[in-house]
Amino acid sequence: MSRSPKSPKNQIRHRVYQADLDRFARLMLKTGRSFALTSLARHWVRGRLRYGPESGEALPVPVETAVRFWDPREAWQPGDWALFPVASRHKGVPKREPRAGQIVRVMGTSLTAQIDGEATPRLWGRPADHDGEGITRWRATLDHHIDRLRGSQREGAQIDYVLFERGPLIMSRIMAALGSDGRFIEWEGEWFLGSLAEIPGAEELHRLARIMLEKGSVGIRLAELLSWLPGIKADDPAAIFGYALAMTERPDLFSKVKDGRRIRWSLVSPPPGRYVAKFAVYDPETYEVLCEPGDLLTETEVQRLWQLGLLETAVYGSP
Repeated sequence: MSRSPKSPKNQIRHRVYQADLDRFARLMLKTGRSFALTSLARHWVRGRLRYGPESGEALPVPVETAVRFWDPREAWQPGDWALFPVASRHKGVPKREPRAGQIVRVMGTSLTAQIDGEATPRLWGRPADHDGEGITRWRATLDHHIDRLRGSQREGAQIDYVLFERGPLIMSRIMAALGSDGRFIEWEGEWFLGSLAEIPGAEELHRLARIMLEKGSVGIRLAELLSWLPGIKADDPAAIFGYALAMTERPDLFSKVKDGRRIRWSLVSPPPGRYVAKFAVYDPETYEVLCEPGDLLTETEVQRLWQLGLLETAVYGSP
């Protein structure tokens, strides 16, 4: 969406400076939280509105815009980023909030996008070629909402206005700057300080893998996996980012599959350790008895049972 400047708030420059990243780092250090792109962009705009522009040399981040303003008639592909006018209500009054989101799936006249601040993807309609009047009315309604924001004195409304006017370029610059600064790490659309991540050791990873085997888990989100571990909060960013980094570095044990912005984990090999059969298991093809209750399984037997998908049954399953 292209709009002409209408107020001083619209003249905020979209350059990102080292001082901006330093402020992001202090914010994460102080709160111990991770932040989505929308939250960081709002923090950035709030600082510009309160204290004015930065001085000095801007960071040399790419000029190409990675985030585009949502336009239902443009071509979109899975993985694309957009700034969406998300419908919400405040004290019963309908409003539109500018939020970043990533396209998850494209399906004919609709698509789904993972929006910052929402747990599940949201469905967005795309008009048919002949629906020109409908899209014109939609744009006029949105423009009217943005014009009302322009005259508001509320800080939240001013931030919304700036993001509607310049959000895609601001967010693109911030995302590029974060990605080029080694202090920050990203996971499922959230940014965090790498120095705060609590990296588990091999023993903790093996314990998690054994629990995954016991529960027969396939394609499980990390938050759910961590909820199985005693003493770990599944919503703790330090634990989430720490385990995400550690598990990514163990492709011999864990595999991850991206489902839109979300990551799901599975085991790719039997976890290291001692295995004792609790139940008898036989080969479904040859009917050969592979183990009996009480057997201490050899490495060869463990691998054979794993290949047949019967290791869980032998060690944890029911007869």
